[in-house]
Amino acid sequence: MASEATGSSPQTTFFITNHNTYEHDKAPFEVDRTALDILDFAVVAAENFIKIRKQREKNQLEREVIAGGVPSDVETVDHLFSRVEKKYKWTDRGGIKAVLKMLRKMDINIVNILKKTWNDIKSALPLIGMEKDLEEEMKLI
Repeated sequence: MASEATGSSPQTTFFITNHNTYEHDKAPFEVDRTALDILDFAVVAAENFIKIRKQREKNQLEREVIAGGVPSDVETVDHLFSRVEKKYKWTDRGGIKAVLKMLRKMDINIVNILKKTWNDIKSALPLIGMEKDLEEEMKLI
């Protein structure tokens, strides 16, 4: 009935009974429980929306990177490393993770910032076998 009145789906329409008398000892619990169910539904729906949106953004960025159309002020350092790892067939995942972790600690998340600060920070990074490949790739950006 409530879903018909609002035009909403029965799965997303909730009806809460409001008891105003003291005779219904169980009513406040039922109303509270229904309200919590509604909140739970809203949180789950919001989480799913955010996950889907983030995945779409990630997929779009990856398509643009592959096409070569992402400017360095938009591409993330994670995407750069992922792309360079595939291109140069890096095998040391532990070393890559360590470098990315250090870059995050330095608040370097975008390729443009990495490129600008590269000469200052490269000596502090554990770039075993990666430095030359990264420099080559950053020249292309």
